[in-house]
Amino acid sequence: MVLQLKRDKLFNECKRILPDSYKGALGHAMSILLWIKNKEGYAVAANQLGIASRLFVCHKISKKVGMPTDIYFNPEYKPVNNDTFISEEGCFSYPGETFHIERFKNILATYHDPRYKENKRIELSGLPAVIFQHETDHLDGIDEEALNLK
Repeated sequence: MVLQLKRDKLFNECKRILPDSYKGALGHAMSILLWIKNKEGYAVAANQLGIASRLFVCHKISKKVGMPTDIYFNPEYKPVNNDTFISEEGCFSYPGETFHIERFKNILATYHDPRYKENKRIELSGLPAVIFQHETDHLDGIDEEALNLK
């Protein structure tokens, strides 16, 4: 499978990955890992590459900044409190552009692990929280241009 960025797919909310579709989703995740391998950036959501599964994949450098794994199935988040800040973000779907987006400082992130054996819960802050919010927003059909404070 040849993966290419598909900006038009960003506005579609992705479907949850169910246990019976796990193996197909894992195949997509592996393809995305190969795609992102030599790219600059932290992560990419499946719908950025035209895949309608609710998953995102992190680049290997993401572990250095505190992301707990490479593959996130069915990610969701809730703010821990109402504290926010303005995050300066780039996006694979908008090369060379920078967005200023209000983000929660601390979130409670939930996701299924890559083996789909358990639902994980973790509190994230700083850059890992931004990455998780950014990619989950894509999967919810929310685009950075819409969130940009300009």
